[in-house]
Amino acid sequence: MKKILFFCFLMSVCLNFGWAQNEADTNDETIYRFVEEMPEYPGGTDAMNMFIVQHIEYPEAARNHHIQGTILVEFVIEKDGSVSNVTVKNPVHPLLDSAAVKAVRQFKGWKPATNQGNAVRCYYTVPITFQLPDDDFEQDVVPMTKKEARKAAKLGRRF
Repeated sequence: MKKILFFCFLMSVCLNFGWAQNEADTNDETIYRFVEEMPEYPGGTDAMNMFIVQHIEYPEAARNHHIQGTILVEFVIEKDGSVSNVTVKNPVHPLLDSAAVKAVRQFKGWKPATNQGNAVRCYYTVPITFQLPDDDFEQDVVPMTKKEARKAAKLGRRF
């Protein structure tokens, strides 16, 4: 009789653990890197690139000092299609990094990633290139003032 009671107790514990796992799966806040269907910006990649071009501001101090480069910005597309956790994966310069982060934070209305038919949180990375036209290099490079350097360093610590 003790063996039967022990077996019943063991089964009930296992079943409760299984139900708890299923409940946890529905409230899963995992951020995925690989999913069945990646998130998509409304209108696709071309529309996303156009959005970036329209909303990016090349900082004047960076332009004056001929600072340029490509920044990888990583962020999370939430289950509702919003953007969160914006970070710079390869910083170029604090002025350019902050401009890229500012532009990415303006993204809205993404189609979220899906796994097994359910919307999930997913990392997404976008390269943003700051490049000056070649004729800008014919001008003399203006050295950065101490005030501009402090401002650039302060921007780098903000995000």
